[in-house]
Amino acid sequence: MPLLLLHGLLGNSSNLKTLSSSLHKEQPTSEPPPLILDTRGHGASPPSADIPANTPSDLPHCGRDVAETVCALTSSRGVSAVVGHSFGGKQALAYLNDVLTFGQCPPPEAVWLLDTMPGAVPRTGENKQGSVKSVIDAVASITSISSRKSLVSDLESLGVDPGVAQWMTTNVTKDSSGSLKFMFDVPTVRSLYSSYSECDYLPLLASLSGGPTTVHLVRATRNEAWAHVEGEMAALTKGNPNVVIHDVDSGHWVHQEKMREVVDLIKPTIATR
Repeated sequence: MPLLLLHGLLGNSSNLKTLSSSLHKEQPTSEPPPLILDTRGHGASPPSADIPANTPSDLPHCGRDVAETVCALTSSRGVSAVVGHSFGGKQALAYLNDVLTFGQCPPPEAVWLLDTMPGAVPRTGENKQGSVKSVIDAVASITSISSRKSLVSDLESLGVDPGVAQWMTTNVTKDSSGSLKFMFDVPTVRSLYSSYSECDYLPLLASLSGGPTTVHLVRATRNEAWAHVEGEMAALTKGNPNVVIHDVDSGHWVHQEKMREVVDLIKPTIATR
């Protein structure tokens, strides 16, 4: 069975191609390439406006999107493991919850959350410069993109970190007229960000003890937000062998800053199938 990789907000599937390739090299040669999906409203997936009104853009419905897609692509065999970064990690939990609840296909044996907080995230300080919301607000204010270079300059002038501004150039494409545009739908992104903050999957993790799936939380130790949930994480892992925490000396983009270390962590859960 293949692996499944899920990207974060404002990204797209191409952001994970290097990680996907590195992980695939660690698998038996008989395994197919990993699946990398675009979250709704991102990349090649449709925006909220093109999705039926009874499927709002929130994490549970993103989990259902993934379950339906995975089951269709694998003839209901499922995937062996899921790797998600940031929002993608929480989407991985939504997918896990969906297949455990409805049984469309078997649950994965391992779920890897790359710097993803599984519980509800306090929204205090979300308007501070450098926060996810401030970046969303910045890109929402960009009405046209004349070039990738100008996009970086415009975002930096709006207070976006230079590294993040540069990364945003990987999330633009040309439209039918040849003009540059973002590869995501801002209203969908705003809705998903709210859902990410509100959804609490700690009860799901607590229920996994003794079951077929182990969730691995990779904490980027330079992400100061983890200090606010230290007690939650300690309580979550106490007496629960199906939740494992790995600390990596990195910032939020742990799979880029410390890719070899991340691959080495994941390797034992994918290399023996």
